[in-house]
Amino acid sequence: MKKPTVLALKRKKGEHLAMLTAYDFPTARLVAEAGVDLILVGDSLGMVVLGYDSTVPVTVDDMVHHTRAARRGAPDAFLIADMPFLSYASVEQALQSAARLMKDAGADSVKVEGGVEVAPIVEALVTAGVPVLGHVGLTPQTASALGGYRLQGKDEASVRRIVDGAVALEKAGCWGVVLELVPAELAKLVTNRIGIPTIGIGAGAHCDGQVLVFHDVVGLFSGFTPTFVKRYTEAGEAIRDAVKRYADEVRSGAFPAREQSFSIDAEVLRRLYGTLSLRPRHRDGLPDEALFFLRVLDLVGEQEVELRQIARLGGGALHHHARYRAELLRQVRFRFFELRGAEAQLGRRRRARRARRRYRPAGIARLRHPELLHECRAQLRVGYLRGNLVDHLRKRGAPAQL
Repeated sequence: MKKPTVLALKRKKGEHLAMLTAYDFPTARLVAEAGVDLILVGDSLGMVVLGYDSTVPVTVDDMVHHTRAARRGAPDAFLIADMPFLSYASVEQALQSAARLMKDAGADSVKVEGGVEVAPIVEALVTAGVPVLGHVGLTPQTASALGGYRLQGKDEASVRRIVDGAVALEKAGCWGVVLELVPAELAKLVTNRIGIPTIGIGAGAHCDGQVLVFHDVVGLFSGFTPTFVKRYTEAGEAIRDAVKRYADEVRSGAFPAREQSFSIDAEVLRRLYGTLSLRPRHRDGLPDEALFFLRVLDLVGEQEVELRQIARLGGGALHHHARYRAELLRQVRFRFFELRGAEAQLGRRRRARRARRRYRPAGIARLRHPELLHECRAQLRVGYLRGNLVDHLRKRGAPAQL
């Protein structure tokens, strides 16, 4: 869809313009792809995105950030950015805020709340070349002064305020006016009184266009939902169900499955580690002999915290390697005797006595992991791994436990 100009929007008086809010890249992209005429980056993002209880805390920085994201999502859309509370209290401040929203964030127009009282600000903005969309009726930035979020235009004074405000905004140069939460009859009166498009939100069907908050339309906002909002889907429930299914599958191990995983040539791992079944953890920086015993500890059930402590020593100098190997061997010995076969039935004294003996390669066979036998025998030929080195290292202050 080709981006309309401000003059083209003015000429759409009497047509039905569709406007929707968007506050980020994916939302703006979806809204633009759906063919919506106008996208509003409203300060309502303070409530539905940032979690505030009103729009008052929203800053110009917030609006610039979200307007930039929406512009990237909808580069060809006519994008309107709200000027937040107290960002247009004076002409100078209004010009600075509008410059940031249009030059830095890429907005095509700004929106200001208020009627007769903001007409001079609007006139200055329009004179400077800034397209402005007005907003009368319920103005959320000053809702507390109006008695809260309630219907406006129920008495003569408020009706006159709304009508005079819309007329003043047209004279000041606005290309359109938003009418929020006013009776349908009053919205019809204002629409017929002024020559620029009116865009209603909770203002009945007689306006030239309609605007709603995206999160209300698709059911994403779980807070207060105004009575004039129509939900076209319950995306929040669908998202909640999808996230729950994901969490359940992660906990059960169903995700990721083979189709969500990647593979490596088995020969690469075989050259590195000798067998695919031995997968060391926390191996960065450890010498090759220590890696081997980490794999043994994996198989005999060594706890992860102990492996972390072992890995923490992995970057040491070469003279520390014997200490690693001896201590790792000691860990394997005691774990083997605690957990495997008939050795688990022996008394504490006998286990300790046997653990101090020279560790024989044949004992490894009782681990019942045949694929380790050959590699264990090869490693045990290294002089540093012989049992008498344990006592030697203890005499030199080696820790009894990592």
